[in-house]
Amino acid sequence: MPEQGASQLPVPGHGGLEARLQEADGRYFWLFEDSPLAKYICDADGKLKEVNPALCRLLGRAPEDLIGQTMAGFSTDPPLALTELEDFLEGRARTFSSLRHYRAPGGWALPVRVTLGAVRDGSGRARTILGEVEDLTAEHLAGEEMDRQRRRLEMAIEASNIAIWELDMASGLVMVEERARAASGGRPRQGGDFGPGSMTYATFARKFHAEDRGYLPSLKELRAQPRLELDADLRLGGTPGPLRWVHLKGRAFPSEGGGVARVVGTIVDITEPRAARLRAERVLSQTLEASLDAFIGVDESGLVTDWNPAAEAMFGWFRNEVLGHELGGLICSPEGANALARLLADLEDPGRVGPEGPGLRSELGVKSRDGRFFPVEVSMVRIEDAGAPLFRLFVRDLSERKAYEDQLVRDALFDPLTGLPNRVLLVDRLGGAIGRLSRLAGLVAVLFIDVDRFKIVNDSLGRRAGDDFLVQLGHRLRAVLRPADTVARLGGDEFVVLCESLDGEREAMALAERVHGVLAGPFTLSGHHGQEIYASASVGVALADGAATSSEALVREAEIAMRRAKEQGGGRAEVFDAESQRRSIAHLETEAQLRRALERSELCVYYQPMVDLAGELREVEALVRWAHPSGRVALPTEFVPLAEETGLIVAVGELVLRMACEQAEQWRRGDPRLAKLGVSVNVSSAQLRRADAVERMVSIIEATGLPPSALTLEITESVLMDEKAGAGSKLAALRSLGVRLAIDDFGTGYSSLVYLRRYPLDILKIDRSFVAGLVDNPEDAAIVDAVVRLGHSLGLLTVAEGVETAEQLALLHNLRCDMGQGYLWGRPEPPEHLLDHVLGVPQ
Repeated sequence: MPEQGASQLPVPGHGGLEARLQEADGRYFWLFEDSPLAKYICDADGKLKEVNPALCRLLGRAPEDLIGQTMAGFSTDPPLALTELEDFLEGRARTFSSLRHYRAPGGWALPVRVTLGAVRDGSGRARTILGEVEDLTAEHLAGEEMDRQRRRLEMAIEASNIAIWELDMASGLVMVEERARAASGGRPRQGGDFGPGSMTYATFARKFHAEDRGYLPSLKELRAQPRLELDADLRLGGTPGPLRWVHLKGRAFPSEGGGVARVVGTIVDITEPRAARLRAERVLSQTLEASLDAFIGVDESGLVTDWNPAAEAMFGWFRNEVLGHELGGLICSPEGANALARLLADLEDPGRVGPEGPGLRSELGVKSRDGRFFPVEVSMVRIEDAGAPLFRLFVRDLSERKAYEDQLVRDALFDPLTGLPNRVLLVDRLGGAIGRLSRLAGLVAVLFIDVDRFKIVNDSLGRRAGDDFLVQLGHRLRAVLRPADTVARLGGDEFVVLCESLDGEREAMALAERVHGVLAGPFTLSGHHGQEIYASASVGVALADGAATSSEALVREAEIAMRRAKEQGGGRAEVFDAESQRRSIAHLETEAQLRRALERSELCVYYQPMVDLAGELREVEALVRWAHPSGRVALPTEFVPLAEETGLIVAVGELVLRMACEQAEQWRRGDPRLAKLGVSVNVSSAQLRRADAVERMVSIIEATGLPPSALTLEITESVLMDEKAGAGSKLAALRSLGVRLAIDDFGTGYSSLVYLRRYPLDILKIDRSFVAGLVDNPEDAAIVDAVVRLGHSLGLLTVAEGVETAEQLALLHNLRCDMGQGYLWGRPEPPEHLLDHVLGVPQ
């Protein structure tokens, strides 16, 4: 027999209970569990009983860390006195609200508004307290909770158990599959309610409550509806124990002849979900009564169907006064009513409402019964009730939050003393001005103003007098500038002026003179019996003519120019020389980094093969690289010129020579095929300019054990021409030890034959620029031919640099060039990779 009172529950279609249950379930989750607002439930002593995910995210703690605690334990403010809460707890005040600060996950104090409501006992005393914590520093993020709810739904679907039934139309028998079990523990299998094996369709229908069998079509009706789909909640009849509900679905599958061959469907026990929804409806009803948000129900015509106590308190209309009336006319101006109607119309678009719930939230201006207008946030959801659309609105008063936000913006962007923009707002406006440079004519100018000897005013007359002076100065600066210009106070006696669309430096200096004019007259200090003081200022001017300049950099440049003006006595203006400053800073930074690179062994050596034209490896050229800690490898062109300019090239050159000799000797000893491998190293004029250049190089060669004959020193024509280096005698001394000498990049310098005769050279390297045009440019081919012939006539080996293609190699072979170097045989690589690539030599 069904439990007492169960027969009073209507079946689907008999009053829309299911739709109301779904609505109650959704409203409960919307108000508490899935609310984007941080909420909690605690007892009268303040101990937390339930917390929602939004509160956990806000405090950065898990629910189990919160349950049993008090919210006062997470506050950075002094505890609230019991007297402050007494009216609320005793029922003399319906709600309580307070601004507090809680510890955020990052450790900083988070400003919040805590609002309390209560479920009360018969005497009106708070029995259960419902709290809401509103984050006043940022917008709420509801998407995470929606995703979490969706995942829960998916998991629930996957974990559910179903029974499958199939009706064979030819035999009229129904087979209920026995594999699935009921969702609730301890109950028999779902199919077990229908007995084992097959049964007639009539027997199958009798398994359901007599009042619900009318929802099952007869066999005749099934045969006549090949597209029939069944979907109904039904009660089981004749089952022992409490009343059970199941959800029956079915779909007809046509036969080849056009009729119905079979009907297949599922049976799911929904007894527990229905009971849970009933409980949720009761909880929702209590929650809506205690909610601090106005909850308003509206039908498809815009008429009010629901109105909770919070809505009464917010708008001043009682429930019985508004039910059945048009909502927009009650709480909105004509324009606001139109906006509200458009929002409700948007909810009719299925694309705006997904399976997770509503997707509309908006801010509106509304009015109360007494005509007071105030801002609110409206969250809206569209639901179905027996096929008719209904709308649920959750309305939150934003008056206090808006005022607080406006004050936060004011505090964040404006100087509290002068009311002028502060550094944050200045940088923002300056960024916009720089961004407009590409579209508007003229320059952006920043004037950095520092009052000369301002400390004397503070020390002699006091800080209040100094503040009075600064306020007056701010007014004067604002009065002499254009309306579009910005005057900002950075702090102390430092002001910055931002101007756009200036013709050039002359107009910027005219502005600086205007600033000096502002300071020419006396400042009368009202708090000091009309005492007058005079002041001057140092002004630095920085100009920007391209969008590549950053806001902070431009302010810094103006400050540098201001300090230069102050160093020259003050009371004057100086213009920042951006280009020279930029070069100097970059030069200093790179030099410092290069020095650290030498100390930290960040410089390394790559090697590129040099082969004879038959393809046999003869030598490798050592090429320096800078391996930054960031992982980027810098090429020599990025730092060698600076090293030469600063003299660091001597240390770099000796480091490369030592590393190359050590590596070459390691290769020669480690593999018989490399016993005659040579290494080529570049030498700068700065190295040869040292009086002890030969001794230092010989010391390195001897320390590494490399035979001098295996080393080639590469020099350029400019080195040979450097008279200060005294290259001739030093190269001759090295040559006498067996070291080979090569002239690099031949043909790109002065190419004087005198140097080829004067110095004891062994190798002539043809520059890659000529080799690149060897195939397509007859003139380059003629030059390469002439250089090869010249080298051979002087008894020199010739090496072509930059060989990249087989066509170039074939022409060089025809021209009888001795050796080649280039990407055709390999790029410069670290030592551990080079020989693996060229010879397959295991390292």
